[in-house]
Amino acid sequence: MTAMPDGAVPEEPSFVREDLREAFAALEVMPGFRAELIDGEIIVSPPPDGQHETMVVEVTSGRRGDRKGAERDRGPKRQGYAAADIPLYLLIDRLEGKATIFSEPRGNEYTHSASVAFGEDLPIPTPLESVLPTDEFF
Repeated sequence: MTAMPDGAVPEEPSFVREDLREAFAALEVMPGFRAELIDGEIIVSPPPDGQHETMVVEVTSGRRGDRKGAERDRGPKRQGYAAADIPLYLLIDRLEGKATIFSEPRGNEYTHSASVAFGEDLPIPTPLESVLPTDEFF
């Protein structure tokens, strides 16, 4: 075995990384939970408790073949964030070409939403009260 310099980490074989990427891509997480691939580890985090989060932003993949991920953002994730009482959920939907803000969570749904096509300004309600220009989202 070859000695490694202090602090050096041997590189994983590429097949291990590819297997990990495939496992991560196939991972199904419960609504509201978040999965991330960080430094060769899959990290699954529970939904925020609503105490520190004002708004969650999701951006769908722009690839037509990734409809499953977009549907997860539009449905189960939105419901999970509402259930966690996150005041605002902003969905940048690249497949549909629109931005939607969901507000006023009640149970596992948001009671209000507003959508605009990319290129239009999206009003963001309280507690942030601002306007999001979407002309850069094309």
